[in-house]
Amino acid sequence: MIVRNEESTIIDSINSLIGLAEEIVVYDTGSTDQTTNIISNLSNAYPGLIRLIHGYWDDDFSRARNESLNQCSNDWVFIIDADETIDRLDKDSLSLTLDAIASSKTGSIADVDAVQIEVVDGAQGVGRSQRRWKGLRLIRKSRCQWAGRIHEQIRKKLSNAEVDFIFTDSIVLRHHSENFTQSQIQAKKERNLRIAAQAVKEIESSPFPSHVYISLGRTYLDQANFSDAIDSFQQGLLEPSISPIEQRMAYEGIIRSAIAIDKFALAEESLKLLGDISTSPVLAAYLDALVKNAKGKYFNSRTEFERSNHILKQTNFQQPDDFGSIWDISIAAQLAIDNYIHLEDFRSAIELILSQLSLGRSIYPLQQSLDIARQANVALSIIANVVPHWNLKNILAEITTMDITVADELLELLYARWPDEPATVVVASMMLGDRMEPARSRLWSSRLDELGKKLS
Repeated sequence: MIVRNEESTIIDSINSLIGLAEEIVVYDTGSTDQTTNIISNLSNAYPGLIRLIHGYWDDDFSRARNESLNQCSNDWVFIIDADETIDRLDKDSLSLTLDAIASSKTGSIADVDAVQIEVVDGAQGVGRSQRRWKGLRLIRKSRCQWAGRIHEQIRKKLSNAEVDFIFTDSIVLRHHSENFTQSQIQAKKERNLRIAAQAVKEIESSPFPSHVYISLGRTYLDQANFSDAIDSFQQGLLEPSISPIEQRMAYEGIIRSAIAIDKFALAEESLKLLGDISTSPVLAAYLDALVKNAKGKYFNSRTEFERSNHILKQTNFQQPDDFGSIWDISIAAQLAIDNYIHLEDFRSAIELILSQLSLGRSIYPLQQSLDIARQANVALSIIANVVPHWNLKNILAEITTMDITVADELLELLYARWPDEPATVVVASMMLGDRMEPARSRLWSSRLDELGKKLS
């Protein structure tokens, strides 16, 4: 793995590998926090297992990853980042897969360069949306290398061609994107734009210029620079080297950018081109629904909102999309709720919100959900009754920032719902402080006193 200032995640990442890896190679690109000290301590705790390489950073992800790869002793190397952990592993099944590859003849279907696994994005069990996709994470060092300054890809070592691979479900990796702060996210966006712009300056030496332009387009899109994003994606589509996956990526980027700046004709034209080359209906269907939702807002058209929801109802979002990703159903639900709100169908909107809340997913801010419930004549008690206990702390954190009257009423409902375990709710009530009416404040204080007596 390559790391830089990963003190908040590196322990969990390395610990998930203990007992699984023969060696753990960590290439540090210039950390200024406690990352290298943490790795050194872990290395002392597990002698001979963890090797820390003090490297450098030059705005080239592939250069750093290839340096890290060259330091590995074995031919088969597992790629993991500092904000990822092993979620599940069947060692026997994985060993059988690698043994089958090792025993295969050159040129056979099993004679591959890499193994693809499933990656899950999002924290487990805290109500966050999760997305699953397939990534090349187990590669042969003798055959593979990284290419591209940013949004780097694994390519064949000698030809830079796309690698041959097979998929295994014997290992699942979890990406902990929930650990990033807004300032960290913004810093990464600015870094990515700098690197992508530098890659364009060097495009004449790139073996696949289409990737360079599409990487720049994705970076512009992240920065909400939609016009430049469209220009970059369109330039990428003109390159003879462009792959089918890159084509689909470019059209998706154009559609999302065009929606943002109300260029609906361009969005619909690109949507048709995407549909012609798609391998799955999921991505094109969602983007089509997104276009119609945006047109509904722009033209104040009830028909467009209805068309958007019709598409969402007809699409199975549990199928993999063009990139092998399986979306969390809440992504489509959130768009459907937005459509219902504009159609003033608050009953359907709150039903979808409640179904997501019951799964621990707060896809709408709680205060906004309560406003929708009020317009649908849905009682506050119904909302309180669908909150799963394991997600209670997250809901309470939202409640303590809300209007005091509604917050107090919700706390009372949740307190009554779990009478045998009131501590979490009672402690949350103390965060409302002087905002609460004196009589209610005294009641919650007495409950806290009673709780203290029981605990003592």
